[in-house]
Amino acid sequence: MISACIEAEHSTGDSSWLERARWAFNWFIGENQLKQPLYDPRTGGCRDGLHEDRVNENQGAESSLCFLSSLLELRAAYNVAGVDERWQPERAAAGGDVEARLVS
Repeated sequence: MISACIEAEHSTGDSSWLERARWAFNWFIGENQLKQPLYDPRTGGCRDGLHEDRVNENQGAESSLCFLSSLLELRAAYNVAGVDERWQPERAAAGGDVEARLVS
């Protein structure tokens, strides 16, 4: 969904698609129906999904790669758009302690 929103922004020039991509990304960090993050800053991994009443505790490679590629794609889209954005998804996910690991 994030990739589709970014492609829509590229195709249309409508920057509101970047906000939609950001909204989709925020699902990983707790803006979902359970209000629970899937990204785990302790392990650097991402849980596999949501059950009806809980977060799936598995942290498969696919989920972790999906989170990381989504993060990188969205950060790149914001940079290309020249948005002076203070949005720090790494800090939102982990209180700031994981940023260096994800972006350096």
